[in-house]
Amino acid sequence: MVISTLWRGAKEAAPHASMIAYQIIASAYIVLSQVILVQGISSPILLFYQFILATISMTILAFIFERNNRPPLTKHILCYIFLMALLGITFVQNMMMACLYFINGTVEAAVLNMIPIFTYILSVISRQEKAMLST
Repeated sequence: MVISTLWRGAKEAAPHASMIAYQIIASAYIVLSQVILVQGISSPILLFYQFILATISMTILAFIFERNNRPPLTKHILCYIFLMALLGITFVQNMMMACLYFINGTVEAAVLNMIPIFTYILSVISRQEKAMLST
């Protein structure tokens, strides 16, 4: 009985705990990146190391957890992966590193928190989502 109550409480707290963990990790990433850039490392080199680390960790996780339900890798999927990596990740990361030279890390953390808002606004404009405003 106690275990089921604890499990239910953990399931209810999981979204809040994951959001808090994300905020802590994102803030630490911004502060650490700014410290590293101030020390004199080039931003493309920092991003290269970051992408190598991310590729290795995501490959290991995908192999462990998604080993049995991978779709076949076609040319169409490879093109989507390439475009998403180029425009959606590399471009944004390079812009963020360039911005760290000119603005404070606090401002950048605030702007990063606004990304879901802009994504939702763009999805409403492109009619991918409906705006559900309650009065």
